[in-house]
Amino acid sequence: MPTRKQRRRREKSFRHEWEYVEIDPESGEERQVAPAELKPEKKERRKEPAARSGAKARSARGGRAPQPPSWRRVWKRTAMFAPLMALFIYWTQSSGKGSVSALGVILNTAILIAFFGPFSYLVDTMTYRIWTKRAQKQR
Repeated sequence: MPTRKQRRRREKSFRHEWEYVEIDPESGEERQVAPAELKPEKKERRKEPAARSGAKARSARGGRAPQPPSWRRVWKRTAMFAPLMALFIYWTQSSGKGSVSALGVILNTAILIAFFGPFSYLVDTMTYRIWTKRAQKQR
């Protein structure tokens, strides 16, 4: 479905009358030309994404293929999110009570990391398996 901007542009092209003219190289004067006389210009048209199937469109767009799951990548991701988890725990615990112990925040963050790591590996594994099955179906 065209966007609002695309619809407005299309409506604008229908609103105006167009004259097809050609400039005479000798005299420099314009002369009117029938649209049928014009030479068709070659334009490379891309296929619309809606015209292609979903899996083909993804591969044609150049989407990145998921990498095989690895624990190293999972622990890097976990290390990235650990400070955010700790801040979230600190913020949610301090809203109800007066003070929060650092040991409590660290313990709760460690528990979250213990669940987040294996769960992240599981999601990576499922994503990779689904992608490989779809790639095999395309062949």
